[in-house]
This record gives sequence, C-alpha cells and structure tokens, in this order.
Amino acid sequence: NGKVALLMNDLIINVAHQPGLWGLALRLTGSTGRPRVIPIVRRRLKIDRAAMRSYLEALAARRDVAVLTTSHGQALTSDIAATVMNVARDLDRRPDRAPRAELDASLPAERARR
Repeated sequence: NGKVALLMNDLIINVAHQPGLWGLALRLTGSTGRPRVIPIVRRRLKIDRAAMRSYLEALAARRDVAVLTTSHGQALTSDIAATVMNVARDLDRRPDRAPRAELDASLPAERARR
C-alpha cells in the first residue's frame, strides 16, 4: 500500500505514567506521560537540538508513515505527524524535566495509593 514504518528505537519513547515509587521517579525525570525524547537521551547522546528538530520535522512532513515504533511504550498508529511535531517542539523546552503541571497532576493519585 506504499506505507512505511518508522523505527525510532530509543530516540522517541511513548511510556504511560507508571504507579508506585518507580513511576514517580520516572515522572520526575521526564520519562513518561507522552511521546518524547527523554532527557537522559538528550544528555547522553549530546543531541544537537536544532539538527534533531529539523530531522523530526522532516519525518512529520511525510504522508506515507503508517506506524512509528519505539523501544519503550506503545507504537503510534494515529496522529503520527502531529505527535512527531510535538516531540520536535519539546526539544526546545527547558529544563529537561516534566512540566510542573504534569507532575502536580500525577502526585495526588500517587498519594492516594499510599
């Protein structure tokens, strides 16, 4: 059908928030909640944000992508272009942590489980 799959491996992850102390640690490091390039990958690979943003924007412009797979989390099968554009925009966000509102929203549920 002329469609392709993008294999992103560890570049883009798509892990939902997890319960418990480990889940809290993952949220605090910005590693869960939505598709993203996680901070540890940005630092360890010394990603050139401008080059990576351009690369992701070019992928988002493709209309032949049927699925985007990741090494961690769910594969993307819908809204791929919009999601990849959001990941590209996230590269500019500082600090390399989950937004405060995202953390605040997850903490009451964490406290309720205790």
